[in-house]
Amino acid sequence: MTRPSDPLLRTRGRASRFGRQVLDATLDHVYGRTRATYSGASTAELERLFDEPLPETGRDPVRVLRECRRKVFRHSMHMSHRRIFGLFNPAPLPVAALAEIPVAFLNQ
Repeated sequence: MTRPSDPLLRTRGRASRFGRQVLDATLDHVYGRTRATYSGASTAELERLFDEPLPETGRDPVRVLRECRRKVFRHSMHMSHRRIFGLFNPAPLPVAALAEIPVAFLNQ
């Protein structure tokens, strides 16, 4: 397990393994989730998920990813759902999101 004091991106191998975990978690969510438009959680329930002090130090990135899956992914709106009529700019196609990876890394 990666410790907060052990930089995740110190080596290509570590960055690659974690990058695959992030990508897999995201694709699992996009392609494997139930097809409801949202979780149904109330505003109060969502506020309780994040009602904690910000961490004073870094945390294990794998733990943060698990927490994101539980708190953020699970409750995100399914913007490309056929029952959402309020927005006509759905979530990007996976290929477009993947194209953002080199953009983000290269900062161009």
